[in-house]
Amino acid sequence: METTYYASVREIESNKYREVLREFEEKQLEIHKKQEAAIAEIYEKIPRIREIDCEISKISLAKAREKLENSNCDLTQYKKQIASLSLKKVSLMEDAGYPSDYLEAHYTCKKCKDTGFVDGKPCSCFKQELYNKLYNQNNIYVALNSENFDNFNYSLYSDERDPLQELTPLQNIKKVVKTCNEFIDNFDKSKESLLIFGEVGVGKTFLTSCIANELIKRSHSVVYISAVKLFEMLSDTRSFSRDYETQLSNLSKKHLFDSELLIIDDLGTELTNSYTASHLFNCINERMLTGKPTIISTNLNLPDIQRRYSDRIFSRIISSYKLLKIYGDDIRNIKRTRSLMED
Repeated sequence: METTYYASVREIESNKYREVLREFEEKQLEIHKKQEAAIAEIYEKIPRIREIDCEISKISLAKAREKLENSNCDLTQYKKQIASLSLKKVSLMEDAGYPSDYLEAHYTCKKCKDTGFVDGKPCSCFKQELYNKLYNQNNIYVALNSENFDNFNYSLYSDERDPLQELTPLQNIKKVVKTCNEFIDNFDKSKESLLIFGEVGVGKTFLTSCIANELIKRSHSVVYISAVKLFEMLSDTRSFSRDYETQLSNLSKKHLFDSELLIIDDLGTELTNSYTASHLFNCINERMLTGKPTIISTNLNLPDIQRRYSDRIFSRIISSYKLLKIYGDDIRNIKRTRSLMED
């Protein structure tokens, strides 16, 4: 029964993989269609560019032929001719009101040029699409335009000092955001993890979304998952249910360890017991050992985390994570009050 189960799980992952592969193939076709349409448009409106392209093709062919006949030949003259003709093309297009790159293929991912692969291996953009399907996190792209650091609203944080805090909420959030941007900028070099904690409604989820979206835009793979969903998946890995959605959850476990960044949102909202605590330790420990960063956001304070989870989890977090505390008034209440005042 176990063999049948895992065969079924592999089939689900294979289906998702093929689905993403088809989407990338369709994306390639669409890009090439747009490029061909742009070329046809330019050839019709600026016939001289068609002639220039023919001249460039002839020169390129002559250059290749000479290179074959004499590998030590000087190709400088050919290169100069092609460069000169290319500049004429750009000049003609700009004079007609077109951008200089109008005839180029416009790719979303510069690393793989939207093929989904680099040197025969899945690109981070391909992995991200697969994660989105496995974790039902396509809504992460909906947030790309709204939940980013450009839209971070510092006016939601008071600049009045709380005698119990060293910094005002505004000073503190500016420091936290600076640290988050450093985390993003150093992501390729540093394996640091983050714990973002504070009361309900102070902006933790928005901040983690900003980090996720920025790293995805920089072609990194991110799994963003709520603590409740995380433990549902980890618990389901012991089940041999034939239910499709359950099996789909089960196969995702390995991606929790493999993704470049794992974000666990709202730790502490799940039903906690020794079983879930063990899973959490295995997850964060495995990623730490393989040098893969993790971000955890939680409403719990540090003593709560120590009481709720095992000492070894608390020790891992305290010793290996950068601790970012956010405090202030509930942002949702502030927005609601401002909205009522505007009405």
